[in-house]
Amino acid sequence: MSSIKLVHSGGNSVSITAPDSNPGSNRTLKVPSDADGTIVTTGSPAPPAAGTIIQVVSTPVDSTSTTTLTTQDSFYEITALATTITTARANSKILVTAGIGGEANHEDYYLTFRCGRVIGGSLDIIFKGADAGSRKSVLAVSNTGHYDNDKSSTPSYQSYPNMLDSPSQAAGTAITYKFFVSSSAGDNASYFLNRTVTDGNSSGYERLFSYMTLMEVAV
Repeated sequence: MSSIKLVHSGGNSVSITAPDSNPGSNRTLKVPSDADGTIVTTGSPAPPAAGTIIQVVSTPVDSTSTTTLTTQDSFYEITALATTITTARANSKILVTAGIGGEANHEDYYLTFRCGRVIGGSLDIIFKGADAGSRKSVLAVSNTGHYDNDKSSTPSYQSYPNMLDSPSQAAGTAITYKFFVSSSAGDNASYFLNRTVTDGNSSGYERLFSYMTLMEVAV
């Protein structure tokens, strides 16, 4: 086995040594032409092991916003949470984690949530119950909105940990994940992200933190 030793003026050295086994083809180490740089190889790097996290993209939201729920039982996007990841490798899985806090302005109702995936302008609803007749297939159902007539009550918080999606796309594909909310109350309700309905300036009115995090996972 041959090697090249580069000796520093201080006495220590760096050695470049041939691999233990015969490579499948001739390989080249190329020294960069600039004054500074990184040595690159002509061969492709080994793919990451299955389950390796390749990249992480996150959308933290500490501000408040309002989603108008124009029609009862229709779904409307919580736009502040939309998060896009561009795949580094083909056929990667995407691990979706999210937390959504807020309150709507009707009592005696419930909220339902959905998650959607957008690729090339096409929306698919994912992470939902099985379709069964006229039943509503959703990700989750929250408790009622503000407590009785007390609009300064504590908002509800929905946690969605470790939802694994398999979009089966080529490397370089932009994938956007979105959350949608619907109310069983009458028309023209409102959902207030990260705040109570009244949002008064006192300790009885909470402010929350919502987020979405996407992790590309090697297969």
